[in-house]
Amino acid sequence: MARRPIPSRLTLKRLEQVMASSTVPYAVRSDKTIVFNNESGNVTISVRDGLLWAAVTWHPWVPLRLADDLAQLLDDWNRRATGLTAAGDRATFGDLIIVGAHSARPVGAGIDNDQLRHIMTDEITLCMEFLAFMEQTFPDTRFESVKTPGQGPARALDASPRDEENPSALFPEKLTRFSLETGDGPRPSPVTNVRLLRILTGTGWMVQPQASREDGYITRTDAGVLVGFSLADDHLRVEVPWNSRVEKREVQPQSLRATLRAVTGWNVDSRLLTMIVEPDDDAPGDLQVTRPVRVVAYGIWCLAAGVNDRQFTELVVEAAGEAEEFIRYCRSSFMKEEEDDGAGD
Repeated sequence: MARRPIPSRLTLKRLEQVMASSTVPYAVRSDKTIVFNNESGNVTISVRDGLLWAAVTWHPWVPLRLADDLAQLLDDWNRRATGLTAAGDRATFGDLIIVGAHSARPVGAGIDNDQLRHIMTDEITLCMEFLAFMEQTFPDTRFESVKTPGQGPARALDASPRDEENPSALFPEKLTRFSLETGDGPRPSPVTNVRLLRILTGTGWMVQPQASREDGYITRTDAGVLVGFSLADDHLRVEVPWNSRVEKREVQPQSLRATLRAVTGWNVDSRLLTMIVEPDDDAPGDLQVTRPVRVVAYGIWCLAAGVNDRQFTELVVEAAGEAEEFIRYCRSSFMKEEEDDGAGD
């Protein structure tokens, strides 16, 4: 039995080679970004800043008058915990909003072709599902009416290219024929809760079990930020809550509308973590009513193809670093400016 290759540096050339083995028609831009289109939008795959990026853009642009409705709808998508962050960004001209979604995965520690094929299958599938979500949210009437989740979909989510019986159908060929650069780390292996604890302990952070779940841990980073890590069904989930009620300094109460706008601002520029409004049964749901701010950032990554310790550590450390940025963002967005002195208190 052939040994699995050691993860190696992901180059644009290698990314294109892997994509060439797929069943998806695609093109390559001058900057080596991989792009493919369907009737609803376009999907891009790229490598930059040590991250493997997948992004999708819905073709129709949404009128600015629907910004608040759109923010709620995209928050509904982000609550699905797919790992694909949706956001609307105002166009540089006209009263229009560009709607898209993106995901990123650290690859600075290298990646092998089995991992790459698995990740790209998931990301392409999610991008197609997002386009289907937008199409059924804004049916043929487009922006004359908006379907809310309670009204049910206009049609089934059938735009996904995933073959449930054969998840590798997008990449039917084995990719071992491609030459790999010499790896410099151990081969990937399955993720376990024991490995997660060992990786977290190795960072030097304070680590303790989560009281609410047996397979999770709470860490306190060097900046004093509490981050939750857990494993379930071969997925690593990272969660960072921010609750204005536990802050020691004065927090400006926000309407749900204002909170959603701050959520959008984070999600447009985020890399690894998705920000959502945390459910609060005690708070009114009216967009205009002032209420305490409760938001959460989370990230989720499929590790079914295995990871080595370098890859696992890179993902944990990068996610924790963005968690610290998230807390700073919340404090600058929701607290009085003169009373915000950083995330490390």
